[in-house]
Amino acid sequence: MTTKRVIVCSIIVLGIALLTVLGSYIYREVQMERERRITEAYLGVNLAFGLVTRQEVREGHGAEYLPLRTVDSSVNSWGICIYLYAVLVIYEHESGNNLDYETVVDYFSEEFEPDGSRRLHNNGNHPEIEKFVSWLPFLSPRLSSRLTYMNWFHEYYARDISDGEFVLHPFESLSPQMIEALVLEAISPDPEKMVDLTSIQQAGY
Repeated sequence: MTTKRVIVCSIIVLGIALLTVLGSYIYREVQMERERRITEAYLGVNLAFGLVTRQEVREGHGAEYLPLRTVDSSVNSWGICIYLYAVLVIYEHESGNNLDYETVVDYFSEEFEPDGSRRLHNNGNHPEIEKFVSWLPFLSPRLSSRLTYMNWFHEYYARDISDGEFVLHPFESLSPQMIEALVLEAISPDPEKMVDLTSIQQAGY
């Protein structure tokens, strides 16, 4: 083999080696970016729906599929988790977007899509969930005060407004109709147009 051929062969071998290394590096980078996006998607949706706290995230939790708690003490006799239902009603009034409670339950019912891919809120198949997760940072500054006001008004109404006609039940046991009324009161409190919780309760809710 001539010196020229040796040089050419060496260059080809070196090129193949470099391409192999480069390809391996690019593959690892793509995989790392994919995992990063999956992690961010899980953290975002789990935080948004209260399945994990920010403290738990700081401790390294929440970057995986977590099923919605639908059959435990957080769900009342009306079949709803008060916190989640209230947040969805507040979200609808604050943003103008609707996200049904049933849609959320259905989203969290499966870890994977029918095609076997991971079920992520931002994969293009769940626009309602994606809108909610994207909107939550804008809602968060008011969310805690809304929920606190709802709890306070519920007790205040029973104690000072209803003349004993309204029976105060634990907040966690309230019906969807009662929660919706309390959300309206929390968003637009008006002493002249106070919600009538007594009528809602007497109607069976």
